[in-house]
Amino acid sequence: IVLNNNTFNEITGDVLRLNTEIEDLGVYNAEYVTVTGNRFKNVKGSLVKLYRGGSDESTFGPHFEMKNNTLNNVGL
Repeated sequence: IVLNNNTFNEITGDVLRLNTEIEDLGVYNAEYVTVTGNRFKNVKGSLVKLYRGGSDESTFGPHFEMKNNTLNNVGL
């Protein structure tokens, strides 16, 4: 998932909700998540909820990068 150079205004929930794996099997909803150069304003939820549970050491993800974003009134 790549979000690059976008504008997000007046979001009532989360922008990316990737935390629904509940069995803790080491499965995750995205391998790579990159959020760069975006503008977020008045976001009531989280920008990214990313969860990787379990204890399987044979996988290395998810990979997350967030840089050069502008945040104004974000989160609860």
